[in-house]
Amino acid sequence: MIPAGKRAARYRKKVRGMVLPGQRQGFAGAVGGQVATENAVRAILARHGVMVGLHHYYMDFAKLVKKAQGNYSGETMRSEVIGLQNKWAERGLDVAVLDEIKGWSEITGLPFRLDHSLLDGPDVLA
Repeated sequence: MIPAGKRAARYRKKVRGMVLPGQRQGFAGAVGGQVATENAVRAILARHGVMVGLHHYYMDFAKLVKKAQGNYSGETMRSEVIGLQNKWAERGLDVAVLDEIKGWSEITGLPFRLDHSLLDGPDVLA
């Protein structure tokens, strides 16, 4: 993955002169939020010793969780996030890491975790 600083520098070159002055702050905020998300997820993945080849899957999960958090609230948001977690767990991602990413994204309310008994089937996470 390209380092965040290099990506930001390339982005600044790309938009120099092409972005209306009133839009620059919005773009800067969006890029800052994305970089913060990626850095937080990278720290979680490093703590769990996740292989680098799997990082992009966890990043996708984190981005989808943040999107659900922005689009929904309450029980609908919780259901969306649980559905996302089930989907990515069935694809072979570590449930404990997904739980921590989900928790990092500040999805609060009732403490909810994936029911690990759902993953006891013979083909799941093999």
